[in-house]
Amino acid sequence: MIATGRLAAPLLQELVDEAQKKWHNLNVTVTPIRNDFFGETITVAGLVTGQDIAAQLKGVAADKILFPDSMLRREGDCFLDDMTPDELSEQLGIPVCPVGCDGADLLDALWQ
Repeated sequence: MIATGRLAAPLLQELVDEAQKKWHNLNVTVTPIRNDFFGETITVAGLVTGQDIAAQLKGVAADKILFPDSMLRREGDCFLDDMTPDELSEQLGIPVCPVGCDGADLLDALWQ
């Protein structure tokens, strides 16, 4: 599963659809995260918080959740609401993995 802001979700979905045509065993869903923390009009991934991801993905079944590393503070240690990726993973019961914001990083993460 890929969690991202609402702005990038349609583009990521197109990329995933194209990848699934080539690699039929690739099973990935793209989930846009609504920004409740700063308001629904904020649609960029860089302002999505850990608590919004946790609330909206609670109970989902996935092997892992990928998310753009732009969701983390510059230091890369936590989301803007101070939740760490480890805390988010613990809340969801699923590994969460930040991914660099380029296609090669995403492809690498999808195959790991």
